[in-house]
Amino acid sequence: MTTVSVAATWSTKATPLAVVAGGAMLVTGVLCLTHALLTLAHGGAPWGFPAYACLFLVACWLALRLARQWRSPAPRLYWDAATGAFGVSGTPVPLELTQVWRGPVWLTLALCSPGGSSRPLYLVVWKSSVSPPLWSELLLRIQAGGGGRKGHQNKENP
Repeated sequence: MTTVSVAATWSTKATPLAVVAGGAMLVTGVLCLTHALLTLAHGGAPWGFPAYACLFLVACWLALRLARQWRSPAPRLYWDAATGAFGVSGTPVPLELTQVWRGPVWLTLALCSPGGSSRPLYLVVWKSSVSPPLWSELLLRIQAGGGGRKGHQNKENP
């Protein structure tokens, strides 16, 4: 039988490739949407200074948003032995694990406050960001009834 530690913590920091891919998708999507809206607003006519200024402001907003996102520390998931529940750094109460989605190299966890009145907090734990013993311990905590039910593997269509 495998034992689990009392003070285990797991990082939710994304891998560098996932951070770059997420940023690229956000920038591409928002700029394409802005371009399409400006083209529709102008009815196909040539763009003037206001349209280029709008596109520039959107690009500045994206740069600020990505810089803020990359500077902010990733929340840490931990096991609170006193309450027998998961906790997240920055939240005062222990959270109840409501759903788990397993990927080949990650776990997505849906955590809610015990009352269940608020929206769930979704955290992704990447296998490459934690040591193998901690990864195994997280899987054991989830399988041992860390509070949640196994979710359907497709988050978009549960």
